[in-house]
Amino acid sequence: MLKYFFLIILCSVISFSQRDVKDFAIHLTAKIDSSNNYKIELNWQHDPQAIYYTVYRKGLNDKKFELVHEIDDNVDSFVDSSINFQKDRIYEYKVDKYGEWLNPNSNKEEDFMGWGYISVGIEYQQKQIFDKILLLVDEFIYGQLESEINAFKKDLIADRWDVLIKTVPREENFDFEKVSQTKELVLNVYETNPDLRTILVLGRVPIPFSGFYTPDGHAPDNRGAWPCDSYYADVDGIWSDDTISAFVPNFEWHTNTKGDGKFDNNFIPSDIEFEIARIDFFDLPFFEDDEITLFRKYFQKNSEQRHGRIDHPKEAIIDDGFEFAHNEMFASSPWMNFSAILGRESISYNIGMRSVLQERKFMLTSAIASGAISNIYLRAYAPDYAENNQYGIIGQFFGSYAIEWFTTNNMLRSALASQPSFLASYWGCRPYWYLHHMGLGKTIGYSYKLSHNNEGLYESNQDEDHLRQVHVTLQGDPTLRLFRNPPPQNVVAFYNPNAEPDRVRISWDRNSPNEKYFVYYSEHLDSTFRRLNTFPINDNEFFHFGVEQEAGHWFVSSLLLENVNSGSFWNESIGSWADVVSSIDEILFESYYDRFTNKLITDFKTGNEIRIFNSLGIEVVQGEVDSHGEFQINQNLPPGPYFIKSVNGAKHQFSKFMISL
Repeated sequence: MLKYFFLIILCSVISFSQRDVKDFAIHLTAKIDSSNNYKIELNWQHDPQAIYYTVYRKGLNDKKFELVHEIDDNVDSFVDSSINFQKDRIYEYKVDKYGEWLNPNSNKEEDFMGWGYISVGIEYQQKQIFDKILLLVDEFIYGQLESEINAFKKDLIADRWDVLIKTVPREENFDFEKVSQTKELVLNVYETNPDLRTILVLGRVPIPFSGFYTPDGHAPDNRGAWPCDSYYADVDGIWSDDTISAFVPNFEWHTNTKGDGKFDNNFIPSDIEFEIARIDFFDLPFFEDDEITLFRKYFQKNSEQRHGRIDHPKEAIIDDGFEFAHNEMFASSPWMNFSAILGRESISYNIGMRSVLQERKFMLTSAIASGAISNIYLRAYAPDYAENNQYGIIGQFFGSYAIEWFTTNNMLRSALASQPSFLASYWGCRPYWYLHHMGLGKTIGYSYKLSHNNEGLYESNQDEDHLRQVHVTLQGDPTLRLFRNPPPQNVVAFYNPNAEPDRVRISWDRNSPNEKYFVYYSEHLDSTFRRLNTFPINDNEFFHFGVEQEAGHWFVSSLLLENVNSGSFWNESIGSWADVVSSIDEILFESYYDRFTNKLITDFKTGNEIRIFNSLGIEVVQGEVDSHGEFQINQNLPPGPYFIKSVNGAKHQFSKFMISL
């Protein structure tokens, strides 16, 4: 009998010792049961040491979770049929668990809790269109990159943002006067644009500092003031500068004294009103490219991702060097987020991220370990990111000193500067971030603001002392969405004032038979665009009536139903801008039609793609110009005027010809 007693104890110890940090997160997956009304089935990984689970639910904008069910059993699923679920809404779930484990740090049996969050949608479609974003650009960057910034602006418009651009003086050191001027500019913009949602800082816009603490625990080395772009995102909070006096000899930029312009606040004094992020390539000498070239490359890969041309599988990688070293269970943060967005089966864990990321593509990456300004030990090094391709899109980095994002060769900014695909990075785990809304097409800026303002609505194993601390910052593009599908191709707006003076015909090519479409219009590029069709259409043409002139701008976006780990949502692409073709267009030249040979003789170059439209704007022929500058029309076209669109890469040209009786 005694030997069986020892066997039970041994098995219990073995069971406790096999626990992993990822088990302190609940890896949620949602399935929709539509057989009889809608039911939502939540699934998670089995945890043999869990004793009970509790399920909560709330609407997207609700301020608290409501209890749905308590489960006094060790299970790994729950079906919610407690309400009448509807399409086109987001239902947000929190699941927590309680259990007991043998803590290797204390070698004692202790209680534990774990959490998981997921946003669930049933064919959810984003309703809000054309949110307002302010591009806050340092004057030097704008002077060097005006055309690239305007191209970026046009991409943002086609992605349904109203864009404001303001320039501010560049400042490479701390300057409170310039910080104050920048804040005043933001408040003035907000006064005339109360619907402002997001701020994107480009370049060395003056950096505010605040506080006297150390987020990575290295007191007294770097205990002091921290950069806090959230100061620009806070409209009504009180920021003081009359309490702290501390000199930090090893990291002098953290020094904070009374009246020096660096604020006292360790925590944001009120909720931030805006999402805010920064893209800044100043002082990255590990890279051969200069600051301006790095910006150009960033804008290029940003546009590629928006247009669905960065094709990364729905996979994530987590490399954790801390494991149980801290009771905060740092790696449970990316496990909680990444599993909710992509599913737990999509996550590769502790497989050597430093080398793997140079070979395999991932959407989400997390490197957690001790570190330095330019690295996360054994997992991510800024020189690697400068010298080799790194195949991620969003990078979470957590390690000592890596939070010093404004310093030379910092790891967070080096990720943004890398090629070919990183677009956002953040220093996570203190506090935890909550990204699960990105699973239904929300932006990372949405997740940043929600995480920064969190006062305890979202629980985890984090040390709550770090909630709302001023150091929380997002590097990269706050409008970034993970899931992208390509927009329609070859969009043409055809206007014939003689035959059809009151309408424009917009046509395009499909990418998929399952696509639906929205058409947008504005008379001026800087005016707010409006959606012309209330409901998405299935056809690949649309008639815009009541247009008296061809002046104007149109773009067309596609919608595909995206089935994801958290249900389904209608994923709307960036829009493709229409080429305006008109019978009164300024035509480059006239082409000649030989009715005896049925050939079109043009000045277009060999290899140009040719698309021919009749007077109604209907495409009738497509092909390529041959080596003689001729194009064989292999069908009989009726007499009348025709218009030619020639495509050579990104360059479009127009011509016309006539077929006579």
